[in-house]
Amino acid sequence: MVLSELETATHEKSEVAQRLREQEHLAEELKRKLEEVSSLKNVVNRNLQDDLKYERDLNVKLREELDRFETEKNALIDKLRQEEDLSNQIQRETENVNSNLLRKADDLQRLEMDHVATGRRIRELETELEHLRSSEIKNRQLKVALDDQFTELTMQRNELIRRMNELSDKYETYVSQMNQERISTQHHNK
Repeated sequence: MVLSELETATHEKSEVAQRLREQEHLAEELKRKLEEVSSLKNVVNRNLQDDLKYERDLNVKLREELDRFETEKNALIDKLRQEEDLSNQIQRETENVNSNLLRKADDLQRLEMDHVATGRRIRELETELEHLRSSEIKNRQLKVALDDQFTELTMQRNELIRRMNELSDKYETYVSQMNQERISTQHHNK
């Protein structure tokens, strides 16, 4: 019985040892698989980090590209607005020029009518001028005759003034002599 117990104990010990070895073998294999998984995890982590870095760089580049496109879009919108403003200004100026042309055409038509009327008036004035020239010739002849009369009358007037001055001088001399004679007579009478 002791032998049989020993044998049973040995047999149990060997089974336990066998199970222990199997457990150790499983533990080793799990450890090895864990190391592989850990190694794979590191590779995956590195790959994911590389992918993340690539995605971040790509995002930065895309953001910069988007900013550049946004800037270009804004510049093009500004340029388009300037072009629209310029187009509107050109349209307004064209309308002003057309309006001025219409006004000028009306002015030209009025000027042509005025020109015709002025031509008619010039012919009338030329006819009147001819009449005035003939009148002027007559008036010059009359003026010459009047100048001659005026000269004659001036000479007569000058002669009359000279005679009047002589008579005035004679009168003054006479008055002066009379005064002296009176004074002298008064002196003698005293």
